[in-house]
Amino acid sequence: MRLSLIRNPIIIKIAFLVFFCVMPMLASDGSLAVLQYPISIRSAGMGQYFEPNNTPTSIYHLTDRRAEVSFWQWIGGVNGLALTVNRLPIAITVNYLSINDIEYRTEVPSELSQFNFGYSNAAIGLTSGRTLGKFHTAMTVQYLWEKTLDYSARGIDISLSGDFDLTNSLYVTAGFRHAGFISALDQQSSHLPFAVFGQAAFHRNNFGVTGELTTGDFPVKLSGEYTFMSMIHLYGGIQVSQNVNGTGTQFYPSTGFEIDWQTFTLGYAMYQLNHPVNSHQYASIAWRF
Repeated sequence: MRLSLIRNPIIIKIAFLVFFCVMPMLASDGSLAVLQYPISIRSAGMGQYFEPNNTPTSIYHLTDRRAEVSFWQWIGGVNGLALTVNRLPIAITVNYLSINDIEYRTEVPSELSQFNFGYSNAAIGLTSGRTLGKFHTAMTVQYLWEKTLDYSARGIDISLSGDFDLTNSLYVTAGFRHAGFISALDQQSSHLPFAVFGQAAFHRNNFGVTGELTTGDFPVKLSGEYTFMSMIHLYGGIQVSQNVNGTGTQFYPSTGFEIDWQTFTLGYAMYQLNHPVNSHQYASIAWRF
């Protein structure tokens, strides 16, 4: 009964209508900082979104029964902390970003010519998935919180994706990320960085490559990973940015590694090595349970 319902052409047409027409109206291009950065070493090192809060079906390609805590820093005062717990078919993510003690000065001296700027942004997400033969589907719902000195907002963020196994080594993924709404507590507003994406991934033995096309800020992403000695995982990737303000096409490489023992894993990654300001540096510890 369930399978026949999924194959019903009317249901399929309605699903495509919602996906391509309705969902883009729920959110527009914009940014909440906490949604713009990876929250795991593997994802940061590969320059992609291999975590449940951006690609929900990634729960089927991560280590089951594993918890990872990641800390990252960009420049002084800009820090992030993330937690990912994966136990199929459910995953939990917690992501927190803070900007503290950033001093601001105006060109014209006055009573307000100098003050400290503070910003905090958090996301708590729950991912749940289902499997039907070679097809996997999953959805992530996140509660968002954003606050500055004079602005506060709450919101719900929804991401949905589906995987299909073409062979034992090759699978494709399609979906959308960051649809939903933001409710501001004053006249200002934030917008979710809504995007539709498609991925293709090939994994065999200790080697894997992945590519993504998306309507988001980085329309093309390519990455690879390699494992040797059954315990050292190497990651690398590159993001291609849009032509913004006449700057031309920009390429942002990332790299990282993890050392895996039976129970614990230690990792380090540098996200966007050639960022104009500074790369994002990640350190993490993970354990199996």
